[in-house]
Parts: sequence; C-alpha cells; structure tokens
Amino acid sequence: MAEAAGVAEGTIFRVFPDKAAVIIEAIKANIDPTPVQSALAAIPSQVPMEEQVRAAADLLVDRSDRVVSLIGVLKATTQESGDPLPEAHRYVSASNTAILTTLAALFERHRDRLRVDPARAAVALRGLVFANAHPMQPAGERLSAADIADLLLRGIAVEG
Repeated sequence: MAEAAGVAEGTIFRVFPDKAAVIIEAIKANIDPTPVQSALAAIPSQVPMEEQVRAAADLLVDRSDRVVSLIGVLKATTQESGDPLPEAHRYVSASNTAILTTLAALFERHRDRLRVDPARAAVALRGLVFANAHPMQPAGERLSAADIADLLLRGIAVEG
C-alpha cells in the first residue's frame, strides 16, 4: 500500500493505526457518490439514449468492481475482528440513494421513450450492475457494461 501511494510504510501508519483502517478509508472514498454523480451528469444529453445508458453502465461497473474488491480485501484482512465498519450500511445506503437520484435524472431525459418511470429505470440499471458485481459470480459469466445496457434497454425476449 505504501509503495502504491509512493510513501514510506511508516508514513501510512502515522495516519492509520493498521491495514484495516487504510482499507476502510479506501472503501469510504470509493463509496463517495460525488465522482460518479459528476461523471453521470457530464454524459452529453445530445448523444442517443443507448450511448448514455452504456456510459452510465460503464461508470457503475467500474465503481462496483473497485468497491467489491476493496470489501474482499477488508474481509480477508479483518476476519477475526468482527464488523470493521459498523456504519457501512449507512454509507452504502446514502451513496446508492444519491447515485440513483442522478441516474433517474439521466433517464428523465428520455421519459417519452421509457415504459417505466425514470426512477424505476435507474433502480433496474443499478440492480443489474450490482448483481453482476457479486463476488460469487464466475468471472467468465460476468456481463460487460455494454451487455448490461443492452439487456436493460431491449430485455431478453424477442418481439412478437
């Protein structure tokens, strides 16, 4: 961790008491919805809806991959010490609410093309991304962000 940060190991432990504390701060930083909200809001409204949804899925898949990896490292590091982040539910819930609000705004741009309310479309996209990021999901069976966007927009059944 120190090497990746470009500092001496002792420097890290002057700020953090142990590895778990470093990982918890990394999780908090990755759970922070602000960067994802900014990136979602920056998706150009003039590009087709399909491209906007693909870009949103890309952002969410990337974020989910980082968070799931960090949580796995935290669990491996703190197996004996119980719940290392007792307020995790609050952090995750607040973050997901903020991201869902921003996603709903993105879908609102296309309300006239949706069969469901923009907020429901946001929940569906977030749900697909979340299920896809599950650590028990075999790597070879994971969907790409493009696949998730396509599945959300077109479903699994052929018309007719």
